[in-house]
Amino acid sequence: MQKKTLRFLIGLVLFSAMAWLVLKYVQVRQTAPNMVEVKNGAETTDSDVAAPQTSWTFTASESAVNALALINGQVELQLKEYDFGVMVEGVNGLLSDNQNYFAIYLNGDYAPVGLADLELVAGDVVELRYEAITY
Repeated sequence: MQKKTLRFLIGLVLFSAMAWLVLKYVQVRQTAPNMVEVKNGAETTDSDVAAPQTSWTFTASESAVNALALINGQVELQLKEYDFGVMVEGVNGLLSDNQNYFAIYLNGDYAPVGLADLELVAGDVVELRYEAITY
């Protein structure tokens, strides 16, 4: 009788330990939607994490300035040249993909041409916006 009781108790302890480990694992894996990471015991929420910059604005201080010349050097541009012109593929490490691209605005309106072909006059405002591709 003692061997059966001992085996039962050992089995119960092992089962309890395994159940406890599984529950702890599930609790660790299920984080609240606003949780990002834990560092040194301090919680960091989405509101604490800065969103990446998705819009850049530049103002021409003189006339006869090319938009690409104005912008290049103020931000890190990743460009790709095609037979139809130059495309902005990235700004400061933020890259376009199959869901987002860089739209070019001139004085608040969608630019009629790309950066390389956009000639500015003093006071013109050029904006690069990381926007969703809509079909």
